[in-house]
Amino acid sequence: MAAATAQGDSFWDEIDHLTTKLQRENRTKQTVNPGSHIGGIKDAPYKQTTRSEVIKKIEFFIEGLLTKLAQNNLPDIQFKNRRSWANMSFIDDVGVEMNGNATETTIKLNSNYSIQKYAKTLKILRIAHGLLQENVYSTKREIYYNDVPFFGNQATVDHIVDDISCMFNLPRHALHILACSKGYVSGKLSFREHDGNLIDCNVNPNGILIPTHIHGIYNICSDAKAILVVEKDATYQRLLDDDILEKLYPIIMITGKGFPDLNTRVLVKRLWESLEIPVLALVDTDPHGVEIMCVYRFGSMSQSYDTDNLAVPSMRWIGVLPSDLERLSINKEAQIPLTEQDRKKISQLLDRPYVKAHASIQQELLVLLNTGHKAEMQALSTISTGFITDVFLPIKIKHGKWI
Repeated sequence: MAAATAQGDSFWDEIDHLTTKLQRENRTKQTVNPGSHIGGIKDAPYKQTTRSEVIKKIEFFIEGLLTKLAQNNLPDIQFKNRRSWANMSFIDDVGVEMNGNATETTIKLNSNYSIQKYAKTLKILRIAHGLLQENVYSTKREIYYNDVPFFGNQATVDHIVDDISCMFNLPRHALHILACSKGYVSGKLSFREHDGNLIDCNVNPNGILIPTHIHGIYNICSDAKAILVVEKDATYQRLLDDDILEKLYPIIMITGKGFPDLNTRVLVKRLWESLEIPVLALVDTDPHGVEIMCVYRFGSMSQSYDTDNLAVPSMRWIGVLPSDLERLSINKEAQIPLTEQDRKKISQLLDRPYVKAHASIQQELLVLLNTGHKAEMQALSTISTGFITDVFLPIKIKHGKWI
């Protein structure tokens, strides 16, 4: 039926070995830490703080502000600083996490500099409280367009919602505020949305848009051998055109269309928890691609308060590695000289705690720096049309060539 199957029973051996290894490690973590979020129940929706608990958190917070006002004190609002690596810790099997004693930024009621953010924060809290009471959801985009003159821009809403989530130590969706999805998923996968609607990714050969209410999906079903996370939409579509879902049957393929949105990251994590199969990252050979792989794998500084629900530390980087370009003797004309900004980004990545903890990733970044060239995945097509699907990925999978 499929090319991968036709290559013999041994094709998936390395994947099967990795699956067994990861599942064994997973069982060990659950034994050591029974409360671990890893290994979620396949037929249950996403676990979260109850709606009534979140309502109480908001009400308690507002009561605190009002109490200070009643005492003739101007109440400040403190947010944890999500923009400093000094506030972060790295745990290899968890990812980037915010320190409990992280420094904070203060929003003052009597400051011309911060009064607008203070007012916008209270308004978003009021909106979230109303959504929770009515048990309905809204997107950040809907909130912004509900009062464009007041909020000014979409980024302001995004940032404040994340600050509030971090302050209450809650995932964003627990406020009943969702983000619009941009990522796509295809392959051997089906699940039910929060309203019971059955989604079968096999039906649409081009994949489906990842649901906005991704936290509510349940009955995740698949017998896929692996999940392939592809950086860019153009490569994702090209792989579909090259029949990758048949040639590497059975797999699931996902793209976040560049830097991934939260819904894409949540889906990758949910699938790993439910299916416990290897997650492989295919990204461009440039510092931006490496950073995207690291965000999926280790989490991000801005979302460090919710790393447990987003990062997949068991992810493997299958390509395109900088060493792959050298090994395959990719024509220099298909490569692009590194810019000063690229070199700066590589230096920043080398200084990240998760890169320091992984010598193999460090080595690949040094190869990239030393060769002085980067390349998009399409550069492999200079060898032959369909090279990624027909040769590169099958060989990498069969021989376990990932890091």
